[in-house]
Amino acid sequence: MLIIDVLERPQLAEEDKVLATPTLIMDSPSSSRRIIGDLTDAEKVITALNLTNGKVDNECAKQS
Repeated sequence: MLIIDVLERPQLAEEDKVLATPTLIMDSPSSSRRIIGDLTDAEKVITALNLTNGKVDNECAKQS
């Protein structure tokens, strides 16, 4: 996982076409998914990313 502060590295946000924050981008060889906006509901984020085979680390999800 790579976390980028777009204020510190705006060129990366521009390269990835990030227009709003927060934005979560999951790239894999077969697909790319984006979630834009509220990421506080970890279960919804995991479902949206199709990561339903793992457990949610709520402490990690609460970090900002």
